[in-house]
Amino acid sequence: PERAGPSDLEFVRQRYGAAVSAALRRAIGDLEGRERLLLAYYYYDDMTLREIGQVFGVHEATISRWLTKVQKRARKLVEKGLVRDHGFNRREVSEAIELAAERMDINVREYLFESAPAEGERDRPAQKPGGAVAQR
Repeated sequence: PERAGPSDLEFVRQRYGAAVSAALRRAIGDLEGRERLLLAYYYYDDMTLREIGQVFGVHEATISRWLTKVQKRARKLVEKGLVRDHGFNRREVSEAIELAAERMDINVREYLFESAPAEGERDRPAQKPGGAVAQR
């Protein structure tokens, strides 16, 4: 089998990176405000589980469970978005997420602090690059 050249690999990285970035932005936007706040406190404010628990008035074990739940939910939303909006199959979804995790050039902080879409906007078709409408 023929190996992909550097330009082919860069094309795949760009395609996957753009798709994961769009899917992640949408997934984070679909999270509840408390879920986004929890992720921001933990990953960007470097708060401990205990500190976050004090903010929310719950035990740190509860925060740990919430965090695990939010992480799983966000990943599922990203995976669904890659399939729905970008036509990825399971292998492509795994590869795209793995590549994005390695490169870490996606600004998740920006997504966490964007305002969540209004309820009606969540039901509208997503825009693909170039203005095409993606089917949900």
